[in-house]
Amino acid sequence: MEKQTHLQFTNGTPAQEKWLASRLKQLKIQSVFDAAGVSRERFVMRHGATVGEQVAGEIHDASLARASVLARHHCEQVLHDSHDMNGEHAPAATPAGTPSGKPARSAIGAAVASLFDDLPTYDALFKEAWASLCRPGTIESLDSPVAYLTDLYKLVKQIEADASPGAMLLKQRRPDLADLQLDDDAAYREVPTLDLVNRILRSAIDSGSQNFELQISAHASLATTRYPFNLPFDLPTEQIHRGLRSCRMRWGDLIRQADPGLPAFVPASRAGATMPHAQHVHPRALQAYSGFAPEQQKLLAESPAFATGALLASPGATLISPDVIAMLPWSGDETHAYRCAFRVPPQAGVTVPGGENLNQIIAGKSSQTYSVIAVTCQAIDAQGNLHPDDTAQVTLHVSAREGDLARPVNNANSRKGKPYQRTLVLDVQSIAGHKAGQSYVGSIRFIAQQYQGPSFAEMTYGIVIAGKQGDPTLRAALDYCERNYGYPLVQSGLSTGTHTQIDVAALCQSTGLSRAELDRLLCVHEHAPRVSPNCETPNRIFSNGRAADPFPAPYHYGAVYLHGGLCRSIKTGGTDAKPVLECGAHGLDRLNRLIRLQRWLGLAPDKVDLLLSAIARAEGEHNLALAANRNTVRALGLFRYLHETHGVEPDAFAAFIHQISPFAVGSEVPFFDRVFNAVKIFDAPLVLDGKPFNASAADGDDARTIKQLCAGLGIAETTFARLAPLVRDAQQGTGEMTLAPDHLRRSLPVVSALYRLVAVPRLFGLSPEAGLALLNLMDGNRGLYVHRLAGVPVIHPLDAAGRPLDADAPDILDVLLAFEAAAEWLREQAESTPGLNAETLAVLLKDDVPTLTITPRINALFDSLAQLVQSTLADDAYLARHGVPAVDVNNRPIDWAGRLTQVRDVNGAILPAMRSDDALALQVDSALVALEAGEPIAALRARLLECLTQARNSQMQAVSAVLAKETTVAGQMPPLLLRWVGSDEHAVLGAALHHAAGHRALPEHLALLYNVTRHAAVVNLFKLSAAAVTMLLERPAWFGMQARSSTTGPSLTLALCYLLSRYTALLAATPQDEDHVLAYLAHVNTAESASGRAASQSAASHQLLADLLAWDASETARAAQLFEGGQARSLAHLDVLMRMQAQACQSGLPVDALQLAAALTPDGDFARRQAFGNAVMSAARAKSAQ
Repeated sequence: MEKQTHLQFTNGTPAQEKWLASRLKQLKIQSVFDAAGVSRERFVMRHGATVGEQVAGEIHDASLARASVLARHHCEQVLHDSHDMNGEHAPAATPAGTPSGKPARSAIGAAVASLFDDLPTYDALFKEAWASLCRPGTIESLDSPVAYLTDLYKLVKQIEADASPGAMLLKQRRPDLADLQLDDDAAYREVPTLDLVNRILRSAIDSGSQNFELQISAHASLATTRYPFNLPFDLPTEQIHRGLRSCRMRWGDLIRQADPGLPAFVPASRAGATMPHAQHVHPRALQAYSGFAPEQQKLLAESPAFATGALLASPGATLISPDVIAMLPWSGDETHAYRCAFRVPPQAGVTVPGGENLNQIIAGKSSQTYSVIAVTCQAIDAQGNLHPDDTAQVTLHVSAREGDLARPVNNANSRKGKPYQRTLVLDVQSIAGHKAGQSYVGSIRFIAQQYQGPSFAEMTYGIVIAGKQGDPTLRAALDYCERNYGYPLVQSGLSTGTHTQIDVAALCQSTGLSRAELDRLLCVHEHAPRVSPNCETPNRIFSNGRAADPFPAPYHYGAVYLHGGLCRSIKTGGTDAKPVLECGAHGLDRLNRLIRLQRWLGLAPDKVDLLLSAIARAEGEHNLALAANRNTVRALGLFRYLHETHGVEPDAFAAFIHQISPFAVGSEVPFFDRVFNAVKIFDAPLVLDGKPFNASAADGDDARTIKQLCAGLGIAETTFARLAPLVRDAQQGTGEMTLAPDHLRRSLPVVSALYRLVAVPRLFGLSPEAGLALLNLMDGNRGLYVHRLAGVPVIHPLDAAGRPLDADAPDILDVLLAFEAAAEWLREQAESTPGLNAETLAVLLKDDVPTLTITPRINALFDSLAQLVQSTLADDAYLARHGVPAVDVNNRPIDWAGRLTQVRDVNGAILPAMRSDDALALQVDSALVALEAGEPIAALRARLLECLTQARNSQMQAVSAVLAKETTVAGQMPPLLLRWVGSDEHAVLGAALHHAAGHRALPEHLALLYNVTRHAAVVNLFKLSAAAVTMLLERPAWFGMQARSSTTGPSLTLALCYLLSRYTALLAATPQDEDHVLAYLAHVNTAESASGRAASQSAASHQLLADLLAWDASETARAAQLFEGGQARSLAHLDVLMRMQAQACQSGLPVDALQLAAALTPDGDFARRQAFGNAVMSAARAKSAQ
């Protein structure tokens, strides 16, 4: 500890008195009491720069000692005077002008009287003249609110005397205080705090708005202002979320329910569907679930404001990147662990002399030389405007350094051994084409790639040519800090390299952080990250002493986003008395976003960082810089939704979209150990050593690994046996699989995939088996959804409209939200449709017929049908029994077999083409042509037609009766079921007769019964009537479906089951019967309706629909405007209206407001958002008043 000099002034020497007086005069301090009235720390901070910190401390100590001596003398004098006043001594002479009877007080006494609060009280020692004192409670009293305010005001002024030039002073924060009249009204009149705050804020906003042409409202200004850190505050967004929350609703729900493309879990086999596999979730729904206001979304998702670092271009200048080997803790091939390639992707302004293609790996065994790169820089003026017509070219020599060895970037290094640090080195070789005094800026982007593996990091460096105006990037850095931090934290721009020193005290004051909170954000000191002892890192750089930081470092966990995944891009430094933060402007950009996001989410900083890094890494090579973007908002929206509805924590969500974390901060147990090693069941914990194991082993260490995984996941080994092949197949080619087809690795990607396949279904109330069944149903058994969970999760980049660019397959965010919607639909259906579950649907909706064998039940069915139809088979004997002659008039046999080939088959079963009476009559007429009968042809025709009709009807009835009994459906349903599967009664009858003849049942016969049974089960599940099934078969588009062909009905899909469930719900909700529902669909889909009806006819349709839904006709008409022609023409359309009606009833909002909610965009008009916010709050108040 520094030794302090304390001067004793009790009997100060003249030299000491003279020294103190001269020092005080030097500092322009009038009195020792002025110096003693300030704390020693503040005095040293205020005057240390002038006389030195040690001397300033001595001056304060001497002033305090001298003031103490003077104060004691004053007290002795006061006591002495008081003693004389009581007559014990002769009164002292009263100075001229002093009131009689009142002792004179020295100037020193008046200055120090307030320094001694512990002296005897006036009431005990003095007989005061009370008439000269104030009454208790008055504003001039020393203990009044006015006195307190005055002292506070003086204290603030004293503190502000030490403020830096850019500090925001009290006169700016509270300009009203200086003019405040100190009277009884100001002291005692009660003013609501909210009124005072609003008045001050409005005054600040009005004084800060210089553009009087815009005259934006206070609310709009607060919605776009970023400083202080509790802004932006978007009142309409707050109203929307708070009002809907009171109704147990969310803004995202309104958007999703009003989307005609929903539900997202339904494959696109519906009429009018556009996606080949599944609907992507509406992008605005996830944005709304985030709870972030538009400016918050913009702040979080806007492009990085600054590059990773910068190189001040001057001949010989050098820039060295962070080490890339330490970024790969889980990569540890002994031969190639140190080998990482750098490549320069195609980018504007970056070329290789000679014109070679830069889209090449420029390290490893490359045959081309890319160590010389030219960067074109554009002129920049003092205002930060670029001038593309004025350019300069900077030529760089690029090399890669391993430890202390610098090598060209394209080197073919085969060096073996322990890994070394590997950094990218940029050397300025030449500058050409620049004008004297002009500044220029450019940039170059590098991507780091594992040896023969994926890319893993990105570094963008600014190339700066400084002109006469100095640092050309300083203006942008200052503007950014002013807008976001309210204070010019940086004193330089980017051209100083990758780091600049930021005063921690100023940063904490600007952000409202404490030093401990800042340490927690940076993940340093007691908040440093830890790794599970059961997760071994194969990267030997952390054990060979060549790593710059111990493992794990904050860029591995806890502050990954802050560092951009790069090694130590933000560091702490300075002294304990004056700590600094060493980071570039890019670090301040990320820190600004992280601080705000942590407060918006209300999570621990390391959990926020875990979410951000998991989201970015799920984007893969589309976000190697780990930057926040629109996908960040989208993913955080899903997290907040699942957190509110299902209690999902950040660790679990990160495992859903990326992988399980083996890290933790402080005393927390890593998530990996919480899942797999929470309970000590085995003699050793599950250790991830990266080694392969046999996923079907029955004994040995591999079998123990399987048991440990099953115990951690809470599943049986039979379930594991089903999940393991899915993981192996999904992760083929990712480096996790070995050549053995039945092996997995004990690695984070593998255990994370197993965790997802178990935890995600369980989260939504399903078993892993049921979850797999539902996932396959959701994408039509294509395996895409299962692959998303079993493989490496992916988040697709977004297009300009905010939709994923890969339209062929949903990403992990779509899968999770669609899966949640599907599971919720199943849960709702289980209440109204017993027996409807994922496993049942998986069997019913599987088009592929399994291998079937004939059973006693099928034998009984065929035998029963054959017996029933035996007497109705229209063979020659049957014809004879019904009086049809066997010979003609010439007594020659009539060839009824030849004449009736188009009517019956060889067994006497009536053919399907004879279903209609007209077709049968036509064939009978044809059969009687040129027949010389022994009776009139008319009589024979009538008799033959009658017996054949009777045979046909009897056979059809027999088939229907047998199938109805077997499938437990109504008697009129079997013909419809047969038509649905593209078959008929004749096929069933033929199968029965084939079996009755002693032949073995054919596969097609068993498949027919299987399909009929499946469709009958669907009819029974949804309690469909014959009328509904008839309309579904004849008009599938009216149900929102498409027929497989002209001879079959719609396929059994999840989409159809969903719509049938909505049909059942409509019948249960409507006050009218089913005939009216079907009549409405027929009415609205007539030719007249489809070709543009008159206004009166359209109104009539809307009224019919309103009666059907029991909803107001005007609301129904407005809701129907979602569809072409303003008419709801299908069950799918009715489903949308039913959902909107439910939302309107629950929220109390009209349709116009619901449609406005679905149409609002993050960059939309503030006034529209405000109108919706007001509507939500009005509806919420009305609902609460009911």
